Amino acid sequence: MSRTLLMPADAPLFRRYLIRLWLFLLIGITAVYSAHAQHVPPPAPDTQSAGPALASDLTAEWTREQIAELDRRIEEVESGKPEQAAAFFDITAAEIQKRIRLLRNTRSLYQRILTALEQIEAQQQEITELEEQVSHLNRSGLTEAPPYSIHYYDTLLDRLTASRQELENIRDSLQLAAATLDAARERAEEARRIWRRTREQIQTEVSGNMNRTAEWELLLAQLEREWAEALFAFERVHLEKLRNMERIEERQVRRYEIPLDWVRNHLRFDEADLNARLNTLRIEKTAIEDRLGQMAGEAEQKRQEWRTTLSGAAPPVHDAMIKAREAWQQTYQTMQEQLEERLQLIGYKENIWQYRYNLLLDGEEPETLVRWQEAAQAHIEESNRQIHLQQQYLSSLQIQIST
Repeated sequence: MSRTLLMPADAPLFRRYLIRLWLFLLIGITAVYSAHAQHVPPPAPDTQSAGPALASDLTAEWTREQIAELDRRIEEVESGKPEQAAAFFDITAAEIQKRIRLLRNTRSLYQRILTALEQIEAQQQEITELEEQVSHLNRSGLTEAPPYSIHYYDTLLDRLTASRQELENIRDSLQLAAATLDAARERAEEARRIWRRTREQIQTEVSGNMNRTAEWELLLAQLEREWAEALFAFERVHLEKLRNMERIEERQVRRYEIPLDWVRNHLRFDEADLNARLNTLRIEKTAIEDRLGQMAGEAEQKRQEWRTTLSGAAPPVHDAMIKAREAWQQTYQTMQEQLEERLQLIGYKENIWQYRYNLLLDGEEPETLVRWQEAAQAHIEESNRQIHLQQQYLSSLQIQIST
């Protein structure tokens, strides 16, 4: 029987079909061979899972499985011979190292995910405990019976203020984390597009020779995709952790808010606490006064040294020493002014503490209360002025240091 009878009528078309089929078989066989001989995993199918779709679906068990698989792949690559792999793919040994770095970076992300998941579990327990405490406060109030000292009230108020500030900081972090998550999502989608495009290019290759450089590009694209997906998963978990931090701090705020009004309405005059506060301020005041006296003695001695030194100095040295003395005098004056301002602030604190406790006695005339209010307001304004001056001084000092 002749060969003509065995072939279809459209022989050229049939030959092209056989050639295309042979090339696809060659690509598959070569890929399997290279994966076995050079420790290169075959390209993953397009249906490969990118991991759980929601942060709440990410589990510690699943994450540990990813870490174990990455450990296996890293060990497999490192146990091979990079020179042979580089020769097989017609690339440099440095490019082989990029593959190892991507695997390690992906593993590092999954380790961070695992740590964050464990923290989230602890956070959920803390949220439950805080909810129970808030519920108990709503039902039964404080364990400590009234009346309360101003010190007790101030402690609650300080904690509430700090908790509100922390809540504000967390919400700022949440906004930043949401933007970072969007960027990570876009990066993962772009990595998937590059991987699919590279994969399609190899699958539609019809040349007679296997393009191993393109196969290497596909492998790198797959690793880049895995890293980008791990980064996206981490950002989802990180955002969930921040949301839990927000829930915790919201309950902390409530835990301090609930008893605050109750305590404020049940304050008592505590002479022992007032005396303790005033005594602390007196100790601080005495230390500053002693330091000012010590500085005055040191300054007088220093001035005498300057006079003696300058009297026998040659003109060039004399001019330099004059500048040094002026710098010392400016520094001394600044330190003296700062200590004197601290003494003034201590005096304000003493007055404020006396005003606050005396208000609890309910025996003062309205005119006296108005006078105390005006004095307290003046103290506040003066304190703000001194704080502003200190900030200006520090800014000026930083500029001098940098120049």
